[in-house]
Amino acid sequence: LAGLALSLSSVMLMEYFGGRIRWEGWGQEPILGLPVYGAIPQIPRTEEHLVAWEEPESYPAEAIRALRTSIYLGLDSRPSPVLLIASPNPQDGKSLVVANLAAAMASQGQRVLLIDADLRAPRLQRYFSIEARGGLTELLIETKTDPTSVVQKTHIPNLDLIPAGARLTDPTLLLGSSRFKELLEQIKTGYDLVLLDGPAVLVVPDSLLLSGVADEVLLLVDAQSTSQRASLRARNLLVEQGKGNLSGIILNRVKPTTQSYYYGAAQKKR
Repeated sequence: LAGLALSLSSVMLMEYFGGRIRWEGWGQEPILGLPVYGAIPQIPRTEEHLVAWEEPESYPAEAIRALRTSIYLGLDSRPSPVLLIASPNPQDGKSLVVANLAAAMASQGQRVLLIDADLRAPRLQRYFSIEARGGLTELLIETKTDPTSVVQKTHIPNLDLIPAGARLTDPTLLLGSSRFKELLEQIKTGYDLVLLDGPAVLVVPDSLLLSGVADEVLLLVDAQSTSQRASLRARNLLVEQGKGNLSGIILNRVKPTTQSYYYGAAQKKR
């Protein structure tokens, strides 16, 4: 953990200078050496409003479904896979995309478990109007807690949520513990897919630890504000200090082009 903290400190000193990631439409070369799984336009930031569920004909909802298809193709029919989505910075819009992605997957009949693994600054609970009654923090601290006791049904059929629970200033020991791995193995058997929403890679080491329990990791980058340097550093951290299972990039807040920019699954090559 000391090594992770040292590396992250050096990243923060770099600041976020440099140009942004350029989106030129489907067919461009891989970004950061990785395939683009999806390109998502700006999603309205209204709380308790998931476009993938409530506005299925909208462009953002179509983009989310294209991302869903790319992910299914990449997972190669693995049973109950665990997918981590991380981002370089805290304001990249990741949690809103993850919440919509979970809704899109559940709407197709998949049994989805969404876990808010950002124990420092959780966000997912607000999108599902769920009251706090314990979550991942309590599950990891209180060893006798029944895992199913913190699983909450959402208003979307087939979609369950484990909220973060009590906020912690330093959850690294809990997220890197063998108990977390054991709990995931136990609870994921009741689902077709488990989605982990992790914190910013360039701020805390939590997502590097979470990559150790994930089958696949995707890096979400804000096309409007995240610099190439910050994106590259986040990518390198996940590759070099994570589990090595970083599979692709999600571009968020892309601007519309003359192409059908939101259809991505057919363009991704595996």
